[in-house]
Amino acid sequence: MNISRQIFKACDIRGIYPSELDEEGISKIGQAVTQLLNAKKIVIGRDMRLSSPALFESLKNGLLEMGIEIIDIGLCSTTMSYFANIYCKTDASIMITASHNPSNYNGLKICGPEAQYITTFIKTTDIEDLIKTNGIKTSNFNGQITKVDILDQYVNKITENVKIDPQKIGKIVVDVGNGIEGMVISSLLSQLKIDYIPLYFESDGSFPNHEPNPLKTESLKVLQKEVLKQNASLGISFDGDGDRIGFVDEKGEVINGDLITIIIAKEILKTNAGSTIMYDLRSTWAVKEEIISSGGKPEMCVVGHGLIKPIMRKNNVIFAGELSNHYYFKDLNYTDNADMALVQILSFLSGNGQKISLVTKPFKRYFHTGEINFEVENPKLKIEEISEKIQDGNKFTLDGLSVEFDNWWFNLRPSNNEPLLRLNLEAKTNDLMEEKKNYLISLIGKEPSLN
Repeated sequence: MNISRQIFKACDIRGIYPSELDEEGISKIGQAVTQLLNAKKIVIGRDMRLSSPALFESLKNGLLEMGIEIIDIGLCSTTMSYFANIYCKTDASIMITASHNPSNYNGLKICGPEAQYITTFIKTTDIEDLIKTNGIKTSNFNGQITKVDILDQYVNKITENVKIDPQKIGKIVVDVGNGIEGMVISSLLSQLKIDYIPLYFESDGSFPNHEPNPLKTESLKVLQKEVLKQNASLGISFDGDGDRIGFVDEKGEVINGDLITIIIAKEILKTNAGSTIMYDLRSTWAVKEEIISSGGKPEMCVVGHGLIKPIMRKNNVIFAGELSNHYYFKDLNYTDNADMALVQILSFLSGNGQKISLVTKPFKRYFHTGEINFEVENPKLKIEEISEKIQDGNKFTLDGLSVEFDNWWFNLRPSNNEPLLRLNLEAKTNDLMEEKKNYLISLIGKEPSLN
């Protein structure tokens, strides 16, 4: 059995197959989750990765030994698994996926009841401890399994109460990178009667064309070219399991995730004035300013879906957006949903009538470095060292170290999933941004990595 300790990340379980996570390992994890949650009914879904069928079979058999009822929703996106958790009224859901990681990875995204993230109920270390101590107790009775197709119900949920004029949208280009989203988005856009050009819609877990990661510029190059070639109004790109979405404007330029947060916030605040909108602390100053000007209450938050969702639920937050292209909606039980993000953008553009580059242009009033990564031995120690060297500015530690000045700010935080130190910095002028970027790099004492 292979279960490496390092597969237990802050926001999911993910590792290299089969050296870090294999069939027996996933079976034991599923059994441990079932026992710790005292679950009687669980949804299982899976993406198109080459190892997913074998891992599914092992997970299924392990759960049947626990005597529970399994709802098998088959091939699906992560967002569909969240929906199925709620729609089927289960005690938990397990999605077999490694998100945007390369093809040799696989893993699990696990939720408890009402699609709440697993750490709301148990620690991932509890799962590991139960397995290592051989504390799993199987049932004397076999469970049962039922196959359920929820695609139509899911698409209906995403598109309900939405009015979009396809003529005002025009033609868009969609790149799913051979991930699972092809089957979802084709149904969604057909229902909305949107004219679209598909790129790499054939599901292929080897990802033959490019890594399914809309945050990587090299993954967007074909999309950018196709938008220009087709004279399209918009380009969109999904990650491997369909829960993140990237956008390209009609000029072929990438639209940062925080600017998309602004547009969605404006659309939601049209009918929800005074509501709280959360945005992650790496976002441009313009996010806070635009939320206020649109009648909302901005609230800065930490990075990571496992941390954001409980805060949203506790504080009754209507919407949250991350720089990493995750967008969260109260109406979907506080889960992140790329399809809903797209629908909100299309709705805004349909009502606004402007090209999206003109919509985002006023938001680009500051100069942002983008996220810069550094391979350092001890990210937390390095942050403490830098904090001691910087005595002025408004300093806070919501997630790593943030310091705000009158004309610039920066955030340094350890990655939730990788041994990296991440820097985000913004200034009111490009020259000041470059100056302060070089200053922070000198304090870190390392050149940026290519990760």
